[in-house]
Amino acid sequence: MGDQIGGSADVVLPSLPRRALLSEDSDDDHCSDVKDWEKNGGFILFFLGALYLFLGIAIICDDFFTPSLEQISEKLNLSEDVAGATFMAAGSSAPELFSATMSLVSPDANSELGVGTIVGSAVFNILMIIGGTAIFCGKDRLDLDWRPIARDAFFYSASIIGVYFIFEDGEIQYWEGIISVLLYLGYVLFMCFNQQAMELMEKIGGPSKHGGGGGEVEFNDPASGDLESKLTSAAATNGSGRNSVHPEAEKNGGDETEAADAAEEDSDPFSLPDKGIDYPLWLLSLPWYFAFTYTVPDCKPGSKWEAWYMTAFTTSILWISGISYLMVEWCARIGCILDIPDVVMGVTVLAAGTSIPDGLSSIVVAKQGQGDMAVANAVGSNVFDIWLGLGLPWALYLPFVTGMKEKVETGQLSPSILILFGILMVYLASIAVNGMALTPNIGKAFIFLYFIYIIYQVVFVWLLDIFDTD
Repeated sequence: MGDQIGGSADVVLPSLPRRALLSEDSDDDHCSDVKDWEKNGGFILFFLGALYLFLGIAIICDDFFTPSLEQISEKLNLSEDVAGATFMAAGSSAPELFSATMSLVSPDANSELGVGTIVGSAVFNILMIIGGTAIFCGKDRLDLDWRPIARDAFFYSASIIGVYFIFEDGEIQYWEGIISVLLYLGYVLFMCFNQQAMELMEKIGGPSKHGGGGGEVEFNDPASGDLESKLTSAAATNGSGRNSVHPEAEKNGGDETEAADAAEEDSDPFSLPDKGIDYPLWLLSLPWYFAFTYTVPDCKPGSKWEAWYMTAFTTSILWISGISYLMVEWCARIGCILDIPDVVMGVTVLAAGTSIPDGLSSIVVAKQGQGDMAVANAVGSNVFDIWLGLGLPWALYLPFVTGMKEKVETGQLSPSILILFGILMVYLASIAVNGMALTPNIGKAFIFLYFIYIIYQVVFVWLLDIFDTD
């Protein structure tokens, strides 16, 4: 039972069991009530349910949450750099943030499920998202600007080092969560002066070989147009992959009204898809779209609910919280039934599922020739995931537990840090050797390395238990 305060038997605070950073929790009480039907194939229902939740969280983040964040950025007159580092990053990385939060408050999950999701998502973002971007961008060579790559690599390295020193003493203090949040705010402050930093880096290291195009972000000039038009220029296709500008409208002289009407018709989630191959996913998505459309105001520019962006933001947060809670619960349940450590579920299933929004957005902008933006989205999201995805839940949750801290096992700390740094070095070396460019072959190599990482987690961490954390 928890520790008593002031000798009173009426006030009791919870005493948390010792957690494992990246390994199975030695306290398996939350798995003691596994039912027979769950063992006899019931886990398949949890697995299918988790996959369906991944679809739901991708839809709510991409089609409902992100527009509200764009509107907030517009109303606050933020530059594109700051908007991308704050609200837009929150849109694409919301699944990781809420998964980490729900892993702390869920009675059936352990904190390492959330930490594992963040770590696994960091690996997934670099190897799978950047690898997939290189393969599916439709180009034989995706040239990159070295300056944003160097910027994001620096901050990502700093976030990895920060994680090491936070966990190294075997305890997470609430104030360490606050420091992580402050470090992220420092990153946002840097992004306020991103354009000046890019110019300084160009003077020191020389210009990009491809002229700094394809995704270089400039400071937003309020007099030259709104932020919304610039943000949406990188997403000319909607979630179904169809172009948002109707070809018939272009043939008829590009009439703006006709184009807008055609775009609205094409983006209507309730309209039948053009291709038969899209029907299964469309049918599966319909219940989600029905639930979201009638509970979250459509605050896109020009809609009648445009002024309700804060309501859309709030209701989206509620939906994401609920879906993330169920995702964590069901993945933890699968781990209990199959005796899979929470970390393996976190770095594999949850990490891949929560990274779907990042993956989709990176491939879309890469197809439009904005390779720098696609890569920055993948690597920059890791900074958000580590500093804010872990730091914010710690800062908000730990002050309310006994001692305002949580003990952790650190047996896998050094190997995990080495893996994160090693993957970063492989990524940087690959594009440097190739003349600051991504190619489909590099993408295939990255995806191959990701499957090696999965084999390591499943075979060595889970089955062979090489760290002997029990």
